[in-house]
Amino acid sequence: MSALELEILQKFHQLDQPSKLRLLEHLQQDVQAEFDPEQWWDEVEALQAKITHRLGPDTHIGILDLLDELREDIS
Repeated sequence: MSALELEILQKFHQLDQPSKLRLLEHLQQDVQAEFDPEQWWDEVEALQAKITHRLGPDTHIGILDLLDELREDIS
């Protein structure tokens, strides 16, 4: 297990039983959520438009630059 997984597990054990059940239900819903390729593609296109707007339409960037841009958008 990763350090993050161990930390989450330790925090989980600190919860009372009703809280554990609520959290498990939420996690199950999150894991079972279906992947929607159309929604994913819409998000990709929106992000691409945002980057193109920021850098200009004639700018070509490499994959590492693109990853840096994505990291900036996420944070």
